Parts: sequence; structure tokens; C-alpha cells
Amino acid sequence: MNSKRLKVAHTSDTGSTTQELLPSASINDLPNDILQHCFSFIPGQYVTVGPVSKQFYINYSLLGIQATSAFITADMLLNIGNNRRTTADAVASDLQLTEYCFILEAPVDFMQRVCYNAAIRGRTDIVECAFTFGLDPKKLLSGEKLFHKLAEDDNLGMLEYLFSHTKTKEILQNDQFVHSFICSIAVKNGHFHILKWCHQEYGADSFIDIDVYEAVAEFGDLDILKWCIKESVDSFDFREQEKVAFIAARTGNVEILQYVQENSVDYFHEVLSDRVSSYAAVSGSIKMLEFCQRNEYPFDEETCAYALRNDDKAQALKTLKWLRNHNCPWDESTCHSAVERDNLAALKWVRENGCPWDEYTFAFAAANHNISMLEYCFENGCPMSRDACKLTMRVDLQPMERKYHAKALDTLKWLRERSCPWNEQTLKNAAGS
Repeated sequence: MNSKRLKVAHTSDTGSTTQELLPSASINDLPNDILQHCFSFIPGQYVTVGPVSKQFYINYSLLGIQATSAFITADMLLNIGNNRRTTADAVASDLQLTEYCFILEAPVDFMQRVCYNAAIRGRTDIVECAFTFGLDPKKLLSGEKLFHKLAEDDNLGMLEYLFSHTKTKEILQNDQFVHSFICSIAVKNGHFHILKWCHQEYGADSFIDIDVYEAVAEFGDLDILKWCIKESVDSFDFREQEKVAFIAARTGNVEILQYVQENSVDYFHEVLSDRVSSYAAVSGSIKMLEFCQRNEYPFDEETCAYALRNDDKAQALKTLKWLRNHNCPWDESTCHSAVERDNLAALKWVRENGCPWDEYTFAFAAANHNISMLEYCFENGCPMSRDACKLTMRVDLQPMERKYHAKALDTLKWLRERSCPWNEQTLKNAAGS
């Protein structure tokens, strides 16, 4: 047992004294002037304290402090982080409590959480306090979590503080990845003034890249896209044109797609035109498909298959019907898409209207453990894949993602009852799942 004793020096009406306390001493053994000094850091707060005397409550109710339980021993005045009044979230709201935790040498990882929580709340005073007490700014800035949250929440004040503070500005001002990351997250959430602030402070070459163009296209604001192109040091290059065009087509933004087309005509028609219609089909936007048709972007078998990739199954089928009414060809890949997206209504419609299928259609249904889909395929003459059993026991996902285990066994039993062949690979896949 540790016999270390805690010596407390204090001044009372009778003069200076030193009092020796055992580590197991209760809060009642501490001199009142010491306790009063400790509590002066957190006026008006609930203080977690251990078993205390009635006199303690009388003394400290005069200070406006409401005592509950947790100061256990004299050398452990605050059980930091382990009670509801000293969580990192609670401390990050109180400057004096933050200082108190640093003075008591709270764990570094705990204080890092305090600093992070303070930063996302815009509490520059608490972040400043953390830096003053020696918290490593690199640990606060490491990774993307903090900047993602600040940009997402439109916390420009904290961004300005971090980019200008003597302890952090050298880390941030020349980091083009951080600039681009902040701007792309801000744009996705409509906070364009952060984009313009970064441009004003650090120049376009520090942030306008393919990720920012992608974010602008996802948000769908043509004016901001034009502004980025105008302010960019480099031209709107082929890679960026391709990315923006495909996103515009996929999201049904005719305005942006038309702008890209008009400002990159040669490249657009030479390289992009074969894929634009397929991405347009994913959007489910008939207006976008009509635009593609007017501009003679080709519709092919891929276009029909992509139409069924829309998460809205009813809209996906509606889009496919429109394409077929406008003579868009199809092939087995349309059935593959229907099965992969568990769109049984679409599979039935395409088969009733003459779309071919093959053994891969059956295999995809087995891999997705969709017995309703398998039953339809089996009963309507779809070729049975020899790989169906082994594909049922898929091993391509991480263990935490393998939510299909029970379904996999049910699917395998269903297949074997219908004489689907299997081999040792099925066993290997099952053992690895």
C-alpha cells in the first residue's frame, strides 16, 4: 500500500501552518482556505465531491457551489473525465474549469478532447488556454476530423484563428491539401464565403483543384463554378471538365452540363459524349435525358443498365421505360443491374419485354441472397450459374460488414435443394466468412 502523504500548506487566522494528509483522507480533512481557493476556479458550477460533512455543505453553499458526489481523496481533488460534470464536453464550455484541469495535470488525451470540443464551438479562449499550458497544436490539427467539422458548420471564426495563431499558422498556411479539403467541405454545405476567404488570403493555386470542382458540381451552383474557373491560376483542364460533366449528368443539372459542353466543345465530344448519357440515366431526370438526345449524345446498352442504378426503384423503372420508348438498346447487363439493385419489378418488366438474361443474372441474385429474385429466375428459365453456391458464401467484405451470414446459409440451402452444383471453393468461402 502506498504510504505517501500529502502535505498541504495554508494560511489561517492563526498564521501559516502545514497539514499532513493521508492519500485516503476525505475532503473534510482539507483546510477551508484551500478548498475555497480550489472552488474559486469554478464559481456557480456543480462540483463533484465525495462523502462530506454537513458543515462542508454549509460552508460552500455560501460560495454558490452545489456539492454532489466525487472528490474522493485529498490528493485527487477532481476525478477528471469520470463524472458527468467533468466530461471533455463539459470542461470545453468553461475556461476556468479548463485551467483547473491543466493545473491538476489531467490526462493529455482528455485535454486534447477538451481542446477539440472547444474548437468546434468557436471557443478561442479555451483553445488559447490549451496552447498556453503546452498542449501540442499538431495533435489538435492532425487528421481531417476538426477541419471537416469547422467547414461543415461554417465556423469561419475558428478557421481564421487557427490560420493566424503563432503556434498553428506555419503548419496550416502552406498546406494546400488542408486548404482544398476545407474548401470542398464548405462548398458541399453551401458556405461559399469560406471558399472566397481562402482565395483572398492564400490565392487560388492553394485550393482550387479537382476536389473543389467536384464539390461545386455536387452542390450544383453554376455561378460558383464560373467564379472558380475565372479565379483559378490553371485552366479548367480535361480531368476537371470530365469530373464536373459526369457529376452534372448524374445529378440532373442541365445548366452545368450545358456550360461545360459550351466551354470545352472539342474535348467534350471526343471523349465525354459516350458516357454522359449513362450518367444522365442514373439521375432519373427525363429533362437531362432529353438534353442528351437533343445534343446527340449516344444512347447504348450501358445507358439502360445505368438507369436501374437509381436508388429510387420506381423512378429507375420509369427512366428505363422512357429510354426504351426512344429506341435505346439493351442487353444482359440491364438484367444484371436489376438484380444487383434488388429491383424485382424492373426485372419482371424487362423480361416481359424481351430483354435477354444469362447465368450471371442468376449468379448476382445468389450473391445478394435474394431468394425472391432467385425464385423468379429459376421459375422463368434463367440459366443456373455453376458459381452460384460459392458466390453465396462471399468473402469479399470485411467481417463487420458481413451481415448476410444467416441469409447466405438460407440461400445456399435453397440452391442445393434445386441441385445447384457446388465444389470445394464453396467450403473455402464459407470457412473464410
